[in-house]
Amino acid sequence: MTRTWYVLASRTEAKILLQEGISKELKLVDKFSNPEGRLQDHELGDSRPGAATLGKDKTFAPKSSAHDNLALEFCRTIGESLEHGRTDGSFDDLVLVAEPRVLGMLRDQISVECSKLVRDDLRKNLAALSEHELQKHLASVLLEREPIGN
Repeated sequence: MTRTWYVLASRTEAKILLQEGISKELKLVDKFSNPEGRLQDHELGDSRPGAATLGKDKTFAPKSSAHDNLALEFCRTIGESLEHGRTDGSFDDLVLVAEPRVLGMLRDQISVECSKLVRDDLRKNLAALSEHELQKHLASVLLEREPIGN
C-alpha cells in the first residue's frame, strides 16, 4: 500500500497530510506555523524590499527581502521534517502544494533523496484550508493517481 504525503505550504503555515493506498481520506501528520510571515518588510527591519546590491562580480543582484529570508528558513524546517519522515519510512511519495515562490524555496530545501520521491506539485496556496476543503481541491490529483503497488 502506497503512502503519500501531501505538503501544503505558504509563507505563514504548512500542513503535511497522509493518504494511504487508494483511499481519498487525508489525515493530518504535522502542522507548522510561521506567524512572522504575516509581517510587513518594515516590521522585520527591511526598509528597502527588493533593493539591489552590488555583488562580488560587480553586477547588481536583487537583495533578498526579510520576508524571503523568513520563508526560506520556514521551508528549511519543513524540509527537515520531510527528511525525518523519509528516513523513518513514513511515506513512499510526496506531492508538494504551495504558492509558486514558496514551492521553489521548498524544492530547494528538501534533500536530493526526498526530491526523488516528489510525484507531483501544484502551484496553489491551499495551506489555510481545512482537511474537508482540501479534499475537494485535491480531488483531481487524487482521482488521477494510479495506485503504486497496493
